[in-house]
Amino acid sequence: MDKKKGFIGEFKEFISRGNVVDMAVGVVVGGAFTAIVNSLVNDVIMPIVGAIVGGINFANLKIVIRPAEGDLAEAAICYGNFIQAIVNFLIVAFVLFCVVKGMNKLKKNQRKHLQKRLQPRRLMKQKNLRQLQKRQQQKVLAKPQQKQQKSQKLPKLLQSLQLKRQQQRKQINLRQRKEQQNQKKQIKKEEKHNENHK
Repeated sequence: MDKKKGFIGEFKEFISRGNVVDMAVGVVVGGAFTAIVNSLVNDVIMPIVGAIVGGINFANLKIVIRPAEGDLAEAAICYGNFIQAIVNFLIVAFVLFCVVKGMNKLKKNQRKHLQKRLQPRRLMKQKNLRQLQKRQQQKVLAKPQQKQQKSQKLPKLLQSLQLKRQQQRKQINLRQRKEQQNQKKQIKKEEKHNENHK
């Protein structure tokens, strides 16, 4: 049962494929179209060509190699039928050319329409890419400038630190001097006090 179901399922998938359906439709339409082409050639074109040439029926054009004798059939080269087959081929080729050309035009129009729809999106993408590139370039250019600015700021910071240190040293020196002066004054006071007691 499983094998039968699998085979039947595969057969259904094969039939339901788009390529097979399209091919079947093409065969049916081609058969009907060949009948139309044969009628066009035999009933319309070849009589006109025969009248132009001089009332010749191309179906009767042939080169007899051996005439019919008794039971033996006639052996002949029917080049009239060959000419009709060539005309049939040219008509079919021309019609197919026209059909393919029309399909190609439709496809081109569809592509143009799609391109018109997609153009604004592509332009937006291009603009975004350009903006990103500009930003990256600006960042790359800004890095050396930032480094220069930092390098310029460093000596200023060093100078300010040196000035602060100098000020601190001056303040320390002033304090030390004041302390020394105070100490000297105290020592002098003590000496005077001692002298007075003596």
